[in-house]
Amino acid sequence: MPALGYRKNVCKRGHENAGRTKSNNCVECERERSAVRESNPNAAANSSRWRKENPEKSREHYKNWRRKFPEKKNALDSLRRATLALRTPAWADLGKIRDVFRVAKQMQRDSGVRMSVDHVIPLKGEVVSGLHVHENLRIIPFVENCQKSNSYKCA
Repeated sequence: MPALGYRKNVCKRGHENAGRTKSNNCVECERERSAVRESNPNAAANSSRWRKENPEKSREHYKNWRRKFPEKKNALDSLRRATLALRTPAWADLGKIRDVFRVAKQMQRDSGVRMSVDHVIPLKGEVVSGLHVHENLRIIPFVENCQKSNSYKCA
């Protein structure tokens, strides 16, 4: 007999035996979230605007999320590392790549502006995907890199 209070196959919102999606979320919870997104098509824009207007609260929220769900954070980090590994050719000069990151860190210390190493051609672009090589890296302010996201403008 299961321990007192233990219910098998119940999500945190109480859906019993609802099954799981590919990302291991409760199917019923996903349906509810989809309904909310469909009823409010501007939800993503509102969320993005809120993050821009409340950077401290947004950072605190993300910090709490990382603390609450370390396995999800680890999975995302692992996926990022795997993507980099797949997009780094054998002929890439890893020393030059490290130098770019070192220079970015020094620029950040000197200027006080948060800097980011950006892939000029994104590793996972919609139209074209780049490689993780030093020729495809540039140092730009972190804010500019966040605005760029995975976009690449073809000439």
